[in-house]
Amino acid sequence: MDSNRQEKSVAESDEKFRLLLDGVKDYDILLLDTSGIITSWERGPGQKANELIGQHISRFYPPEDVGSDKPQRELAEALAQGRIEHEGWRLRKDGTMYWAELVTTALKDEAGNLRGFSIVQRDVTERKRSETALQSVVDHSTDALITVDQHGVIQSFGGAAQKIFGYTAVEVVGQKINMLMPEPWRSEHDAYMGNYLRTGHAKIIGIGREVSGQCKDGSLIPLDLTVTEFALDGSRFFTGILRDITERKAAQEQLRVQATRDFLTGLWNRVAIMDLLEKELSRSRREGTPVGLVFVDLDHFKQINDTYGHLAGDAVLRAASDKMRAIMRPYDLVGRYGGEEFLIVLPGCDEANLRELCERLRGILADTSIEYEKKTISWTVSIGAAMANPAKETEVELLLGAADLALYRAKSGGRNRVELATIHPDDQGGSS
Repeated sequence: MDSNRQEKSVAESDEKFRLLLDGVKDYDILLLDTSGIITSWERGPGQKANELIGQHISRFYPPEDVGSDKPQRELAEALAQGRIEHEGWRLRKDGTMYWAELVTTALKDEAGNLRGFSIVQRDVTERKRSETALQSVVDHSTDALITVDQHGVIQSFGGAAQKIFGYTAVEVVGQKINMLMPEPWRSEHDAYMGNYLRTGHAKIIGIGREVSGQCKDGSLIPLDLTVTEFALDGSRFFTGILRDITERKAAQEQLRVQATRDFLTGLWNRVAIMDLLEKELSRSRREGTPVGLVFVDLDHFKQINDTYGHLAGDAVLRAASDKMRAIMRPYDLVGRYGGEEFLIVLPGCDEANLRELCERLRGILADTSIEYEKKTISWTVSIGAAMANPAKETEVELLLGAADLALYRAKSGGRNRVELATIHPDDQGGSS
């Protein structure tokens, strides 16, 4: 009876094993002896089991792997560790290659003696091709693709990341992502990550924004950043997609310059200097500080054009502009108002300093000359100025009108002189 029960138990075990094999249709199961000879194979890749029995497992490795003794090394590794998971190229009977995902296990008896090996493998060639295609896209992407874990440690560094930052993947994987950030963001990043993990309040994740990155050589680079989050095996990860926008920022700056700068002199153009005047008057009212406004007009400029030509006149305008930029304080604003007329905004300049500065400006410009086609060209300027008193909330039109009137008086009074206007409480302008 015991013998019958034992036979029944063995039969049931065999049936369960058969059902197990039937249930794993995508896998091949091999049994090897201790030297790597195949003793059993269930559903081999394009071959019948009886064609495989007795062959060494190396039969299915590419020649270069056989030459490097890879089959024996993998069996030795499985013996040492008990079980290994690995992937690699394998050969079919017809010589075609397939990418295999494998688990190799050392089989030991109760006494710990090696009895052989089992290999469970699956053909994942299509997955490998998809991954290779995706990796090719990543490697040739013009964007940097950087993945970090929830601690801010870099896990992958792909796409254009090396080109943008100058680091290799080996140099940055395992390091904190804030190594790619300038201060103060470098010091603040860990606190931001901790706050997001606790509260879910995002400042960047899911919201594109422009940031600055710090390259290996210490230089800064403008970047467009988009961050997405995903979960894997219970951990949270973040992938940043970064695009170098240096060229875009340069183009934007060029457009800004074209929109705000005078093409001939490089000074603020009329629209820009008027906008800056408005802002300075608003700040003057908030902070209670005066603002000086100066009109500068090149005397007899038409004669210069008529005598020497318009190119000579352009050269004079550029030289006068350069001289004014050099004379004025770093925070003063110099613009070309039109033709040979310039407008200067002087933040924080009171009446005494305004007169002194204007006289100095007039004298220096009068002593300036240029050489043009072996001829010396010199000129003088007339200056009209006014000061806005913040207590009176001077309007732009009133300030301009007062300075313009002072300029008219300087020109009608003989030119090469300075006139200052006073804005009275009753909004009437007068000269002094």
